[in-house]
Amino acid sequence: MTKSQGWKQQESESDSGGHGPFMTKVCAWQRRNLILPLQRIQYVEPLAKILSEAPILLVSLWVIWFWCVDPSAVEFLYLVPFCEILNAILKESFGHPRPGWIQETPVEYKQFSAEYSFPSSDMMLVASTATCLFADHPGCVWALVVIIGVNRLHRGAHYLHDVIVGTVLGALLTMVYMEMEVHVMMRKAMETFSSRVTMVICWSAPIILLKYMSYLRAKRAKDPVAWEKKANMGRKHHRSLDTLEAHMKQFTGMYGLFVSLGFSSPRYDAHFPLPRNSGEFYGRVFVGLALVIGAFLLIAMIAPKKPAVAMHTFRALRYGSVPFVAACCAPVVFGYLGLLGNADSSNSVYSPQSSSSTMFAEATHVHLSTY
Repeated sequence: MTKSQGWKQQESESDSGGHGPFMTKVCAWQRRNLILPLQRIQYVEPLAKILSEAPILLVSLWVIWFWCVDPSAVEFLYLVPFCEILNAILKESFGHPRPGWIQETPVEYKQFSAEYSFPSSDMMLVASTATCLFADHPGCVWALVVIIGVNRLHRGAHYLHDVIVGTVLGALLTMVYMEMEVHVMMRKAMETFSSRVTMVICWSAPIILLKYMSYLRAKRAKDPVAWEKKANMGRKHHRSLDTLEAHMKQFTGMYGLFVSLGFSSPRYDAHFPLPRNSGEFYGRVFVGLALVIGAFLLIAMIAPKKPAVAMHTFRALRYGSVPFVAACCAPVVFGYLGLLGNADSSNSVYSPQSSSSTMFAEATHVHLSTY
């Protein structure tokens, strides 16, 4: 094959997105008739940019839930790394490009990411989180799924089938997690330090093996040059579309989060007093998020970009700092600031048997009753 023939083949692969003839037509139809019309709606741009940070918003929701609504919610925070690690493996396995990478249709790529498109990691996280925290309020679940799903299409980051499959996988993962009572196994694993080490090692072995297999497959594949060119169209600074490195970053960050959860999560039988009033509620939210975000950004600032081992290590530490600060550091600061109340306070609404959504309603009732 000559060099010109190789380039033409890459252009053809770029337009098809690596799909078969049928899916190529389906994707082209979605770009023309679904994504482009959404991108013409300009007045939603400010809100769309905020919703693009869905993973950060969702993790913030988890830690707020832990501080203010249900201390046992940390048992389900494992769903975040499980979702992201599974997503990284699936994306590397399918290797589908994002709509904004394809030259054929002028879809604007509004949010740069070097990760593949299928399935949507944001939708997996949204569906998993909403199914867990708002199990008694299906309206809230559907509202979150629709809002974030439409936003992913608007940003030129996903196709409709990416969104739908991501949503289904996220909800199924939560259902399996609860049906198999993984959170109960995690609770037992927190009893001693040795049991924590055993738990982390046992879970790490299959996770790392699956990731290594998907990495080898992705390493053999080669993305068309046209994808990077289209992804950078209209940008002041050119960014490399290194999908291999992007998915490795996704994995190391979430693996760091998983390991940190295993070692820094508090004992689940320990009593964590809930807020007595709205002052304590909002005080924990603002002070706690300031601590978590501050630690996250500080590690990001000092993290080296080379060598790769150091970069990935610091990335794991950065994401691992979230549960450590939330579970170990923030409660200490709350205590110094008088935001913890009394450990034996009678207004605590925490009950291991209650669902998170029920406790949210009870907690809200307690806050309103103080006025």
